[in-house]
Amino acid sequence: MKKTSILSGLALGLVIGTSIPAAKAQSNESKTVNLVGTTWRIVQNLTGSTPSGRTLYFNKNLTFESRNSNGATFNSGKYRVFDNNTFVTIHDGLRSANLYTFTIQNDTLHFWGDFLQRSAGTDHQISCMPVDEIWVRANDIAEENNGIKFSEDSLLSTALDKSAKAGKLIFMDCYTKWCGPCRYLASHIFPLKEAGDFYNQNFINLSFDMETPEGRLIAKKYGVRAYPTLLFLNAKGEVEHMSIGCGGVEHLLSLGKVAMDSNNNLKALQQKINNGDRSAETLTNYLSANRYSSDKKSLLDEYFKNKTLEQRLSEGSWQLYRWFVNDLDNPQFKFFVKHHGEYEKKFGKKEVTDKIMSLLDANMQDSVKYISLRKVDPKLFAKHKTFAEFRMAYYKARSQKNELNSWNKLMQKAKLYLAQDSISPYDYNDISWYVYENYKTFNDKNALQQAKAWSFKSYQLKPEEIQINDTYAHILFELGFIQEAIKLEEFALKRGQEEKSDSVNFFADELAKFKKALN
Repeated sequence: MKKTSILSGLALGLVIGTSIPAAKAQSNESKTVNLVGTTWRIVQNLTGSTPSGRTLYFNKNLTFESRNSNGATFNSGKYRVFDNNTFVTIHDGLRSANLYTFTIQNDTLHFWGDFLQRSAGTDHQISCMPVDEIWVRANDIAEENNGIKFSEDSLLSTALDKSAKAGKLIFMDCYTKWCGPCRYLASHIFPLKEAGDFYNQNFINLSFDMETPEGRLIAKKYGVRAYPTLLFLNAKGEVEHMSIGCGGVEHLLSLGKVAMDSNNNLKALQQKINNGDRSAETLTNYLSANRYSSDKKSLLDEYFKNKTLEQRLSEGSWQLYRWFVNDLDNPQFKFFVKHHGEYEKKFGKKEVTDKIMSLLDANMQDSVKYISLRKVDPKLFAKHKTFAEFRMAYYKARSQKNELNSWNKLMQKAKLYLAQDSISPYDYNDISWYVYENYKTFNDKNALQQAKAWSFKSYQLKPEEIQINDTYAHILFELGFIQEAIKLEEFALKRGQEEKSDSVNFFADELAKFKKALN
C-alpha cells in the first residue's frame, strides 16, 4: 500500500506564502453552513492507504484541527470556504495552502485533489501526492477538539524543561498500539471536554507509544509493565503518582486531583510506608496506584501476619486481600479457607466467589497449588477446571489448525464449558468466530450450526456490541439467512463508524458482499 504523507489529510496544494483574502471569504460565508463547526471521522482513503482513525474539526472561528486516534494533533491551520464545493486550508508552519473539491451528502464528506509540497531545502522542487478521502459526520464528538491537548514533544527531556518553566506536573499516557483499553482512553475519554478543561490547565500532557525507541527508555526507567499506565511526573522526572488500567472520565479527573495532592498521591503514600504506616487504607491506596510495586509481597505478608480474628474480618483487610493477594503461602489464605462462610455472610457470596475464581486463575500453572484449591469450593473448582480444559483445547486447536483430533476435542470441551451458567458473551462470541473461520477445513456443518446457537446467546446478552453483531451476521450469511445477516452487518458498520472502529472497512466490504448475494 502507498503510504501517505503526514500532510495528505488536506488536499490540492497551491504554493503560496500569504493568507487567503478575508473579503473573499466573507462574501461566501453564508455558503459555509454545512462545514463550519462540524466534526468528521475518516472511514476510507481511496488512494489506497489505510485510514489512521483520524478526526477532523472545522471550528467556528475558521480554524481546522485534525487528530490521531490517540488524541495527538495530526495537523492544523486555517480554512476558508469559497463556494458549495471548494475550500482552502493553510497549514500551521507551512508556506503552502491546499484547495479541496468536496461534496457533502447524507452526513458523508468526500474531498479530493493533489497535495503539492515544496521539497526540503529548495524552492524549486515540488512533490505531488493525490488525496481522495471519505469522512462521516461525528456529531457525538463535536466538542472533541476541546479534549486533552497532547504535546508534540518526541523526547521526555523536552517536556521536563517545560514542566520546570510552567510549574506544572507532567501527565504521561504510556500506551501501545495493540492495547484495547489504551485505544478506548484515546478515542472515548481523553477527547472529552471535561477532561481537556482540567488536564490542559493543570498538566503538561504527553502520550508515548512504549514500543518506540523513546517509549522503551521510558518503560525501562519507570518500570512500565502493563498498559495503559498513566504517569504523573515532576520537573525532576520523579513519579508523583501513577495508575494502571482504564477507567471513565470521572476516574481520570479524580486521578489528576490526587496526583496534585502532595499529602495523598503515590509519592506521599510511599513516604507514609517508609515511616512505618501499615494501615489497610494506606496499603490499598498504594497498591491500587502501583500494583507491580517491588515491595508488594513483603508489605502484604507483614500486614496479615499478626492480625486478630476481628482485624482479619474487617472491611479494610477484606478489600486488601480481595484485590491484591493471590499467593497461597500468604498467612491470610488459610484463614480465608477456614472462614470463607463468614466472609460470604459479611460481604456477599458474589464477592467471595469472584475471589476464589481469581485464586484459581492465578495458580493454574502450579498443578499442586491448583489442585489444593479444590477443597475451598469443589463446585467452583469443577467449573474452573472445565474452563481451563476448554482454554487448553482452544490453544492447541489454534496451533494445529489442520488436525481433526484437535478440532474435535475443542468442540467437545467448548460444549461442556459453554453449557454452564454465567458464561461471558465474549466467550460465546470468540469460539463462534473461530468455528466460522475454520469449519470448512473439516467440512463440519454441525459445528457451524452449534456456533450459530452460541453466537445467538452472545447477541442476546450484548445486542449493542459491534463485533458480536458482525460474528452473528457472518454465521447467518454462511447458513443462508442473508436478509438477517445484512441487518446485523449494517448495524455493525454504523456503530463502527460512530466509534472509530479499526474494522470499519472490513464491515463495509462484508456488507457489500452480503448484498451482492441477493442479486
